[in-house]
Amino acid sequence: ANLQASTDAYTGAYNPGDMTNGTPPVEPSFTRTVNVYDSQGGSQPVTIDWLKTGANTWSYEVSYAGDAANNLTGGNALLASGEMSFNSDGTLANADDSQSTPTGSVNVTIPWGGSSGLSSQTLALNFGTPGASNGLTQFDSASTLTNSTIDGALFGTLSGVSVGADGLVTAQFSNGLTQKIAQVPLATFTNANGLSAISGNAYAQTQQSGNAVIGAAGAGGAGKIQSAALEGSTVDLATEFTNLITTQRAYSASTRVITTASEMLDTLNNMH
Repeated sequence: ANLQASTDAYTGAYNPGDMTNGTPPVEPSFTRTVNVYDSQGGSQPVTIDWLKTGANTWSYEVSYAGDAANNLTGGNALLASGEMSFNSDGTLANADDSQSTPTGSVNVTIPWGGSSGLSSQTLALNFGTPGASNGLTQFDSASTLTNSTIDGALFGTLSGVSVGADGLVTAQFSNGLTQKIAQVPLATFTNANGLSAISGNAYAQTQQSGNAVIGAAGAGGAGKIQSAALEGSTVDLATEFTNLITTQRAYSASTRVITTASEMLDTLNNMH
């Protein structure tokens, strides 16, 4: 985000909480609301107000902007307040001027009330790296929030599963998150041709094949997993060819029987 450097500094009396509580009415220089997520997977709005109070100096207030029925302990929507400063080149100097060592983050605790059923939680607001322009800046352009990243998500249910070429099984959830939950192992043998064919399309380990080495797909000589694909054929071709020939012979024999019967009927019809 950026706070406009040429914003006029507030010259009146300001006390922490004035922007949130409005007594006396103090209009923030810039304000934005972001959604955070509580202990039950619900979305909760948190507002951050900034007020320019001097050269390269801004006061900020973090407040809860959601349903008052959540009963914040003490009934006060103001969660945190402080002062931050910027360097002369517009980069962040210190996100919390009360700290002698420059920091880029501010911790905010939301004291949910007992009737809300939520656990008290602490948020870490990361405004960037002191001395860098990778977060909050103070340049002479319009104050704006370019983007924000929330390390959390709404409650989600399992919506699908996918398997990668490396065999990793990934669960997909309705809230957009994904989670790796397993990996399909593959077995390799020193002499794969030494395996013993058993019923169906399966093979058994023998002394000639050597012991199975279990590993990940695509590593150690193992092949890759082809996900969401139907294999062309998993049958024993020799057996299937034999069955085909047998069926063909049976069909040929049957047609001869039918032909003979047809000739006999023709002969019978031609008798006088």
